[in-house]
Amino acid sequence: MPILLGIAGFVVQRIDLTTEETAIDAGTIEVEAQQRRAITIPDVAAGAAPAPAHARARVKP
Repeated sequence: MPILLGIAGFVVQRIDLTTEETAIDAGTIEVEAQQRRAITIPDVAAGAAPAPAHARARVKP
């Protein structure tokens, strides 16, 4: 699983999210606000994701 996450981190470099929330709710008047967020995945994090799986495979019981 960590290897797949590492590969996905190199392929998908950024995740964009949009959230909606009610800013004002006054009886029949309702105002909604949208907020955009972007999560970037650094190459270092994508490269380090498979490291625990690799370390576990090398440990002999």
